[in-house]
Amino acid sequence: MKTLFIKNLIPLLFLSSIYTNGQGIIKGTVSDSLTADQLKGVRIILTGTTLNAVSDINGEFIITGIPAGDYILQASYLGYKEKKILVTVKSKRLQILNIKLLPNILTGNKTALSSQAKSRAEEINMEIRSNITKDVFSGDTV
Repeated sequence: MKTLFIKNLIPLLFLSSIYTNGQGIIKGTVSDSLTADQLKGVRIILTGTTLNAVSDINGEFIITGIPAGDYILQASYLGYKEKKILVTVKSKRLQILNIKLLPNILTGNKTALSSQAKSRAEEINMEIRSNITKDVFSGDTV
C-alpha cells in the first residue's frame, strides 16, 4: 500500500513543480484508428523544439516543461501514416490528447503484402525500442 502511494505521489509532485514554473504539459495516448489497440513506441515530437516523448507499453506519453504557445505535435510510427496536430499549450495547464494513427494499408490484391509489411513494421519498432542489439521476428514471419 505504501509503495503504491509513493509511486503515485512522486509524479504528482513532479507535475506540480512544473506548474509553478508556468509551463504546460501534454499527456495522451496513441492507438490504432481501426483496431483501437494502444501503440507502444510511437515517437511524439513538438516540431521546432527539442521536446519529445515515446509512447509506453500502454500507448501513453507525456511531454513536460512546455512554454506556453502554439505547436505542431507530430506522431510517427513505422507502418502508420504520420499525424500532425496543432496544439495550444497554456501556462500551468495539462492538455490531454487521444491520437489515433491510421495504418498504411495497401488495397486490392496486395492485402497479404500489407499484412507482411505490418508484421515487419512491428518487428522493426521492437528492435528500435530495445536497448539491446538483437534480431526480432514476429510469429507471423516465423
